[in-house]
Amino acid sequence: MIRGRVPLPQFIGGGQIFMGRGSIGALRALSASRVMLLVAPSVERRGALMDRLRRAIGALAVEVIAMPPGEPALNRLQPVLASLFAQRPDWIIAVGGGSVIDGAKIVWALYEHPDLDQERLLRPFALPKLRAKSRLAVAPTTVGAGAEVREGEDGAEHLALERLADVRVGPHSRGCCGKWFVAQ
Repeated sequence: MIRGRVPLPQFIGGGQIFMGRGSIGALRALSASRVMLLVAPSVERRGALMDRLRRAIGALAVEVIAMPPGEPALNRLQPVLASLFAQRPDWIIAVGGGSVIDGAKIVWALYEHPDLDQERLLRPFALPKLRAKSRLAVAPTTVGAGAEVREGEDGAEHLALERLADVRVGPHSRGCCGKWFVAQ
């Protein structure tokens, strides 16, 4: 392993990624009792898909929240974060495009560490350890920049995890919906 004084960007391959027809069944393996299902508004309107997701998750409690449209901004994510604290899920599952997934990663980090300030949230490789309260699974419904597995990069105008360059939210993955599923 290469060691240096400055952390270098790195890609850590996914642990498990499930792809193809029937991959939604991988959600059964999560061993979840309380799940917060964060979905795109377009996913929430698809009743048959929502029923399949609930059945596949098989948790004792599943709360569904439609994520705010557009790029994730901290002020618009506050109601979602408040629901996380009220529900206390052991798994957060995000189903949608990159904005939904980025928003889910933001609220996950803030749920795990409520005292996390914006400066530390945006500083590369500065996040504290995650996965103490809950774990994150994502099901991308679009093909794009890879929000479900990327560590982070600069360039977002809003506070989004795509600006968070930290392997703690990055691709420590198991991967469900439609084509594939990634669990972190």
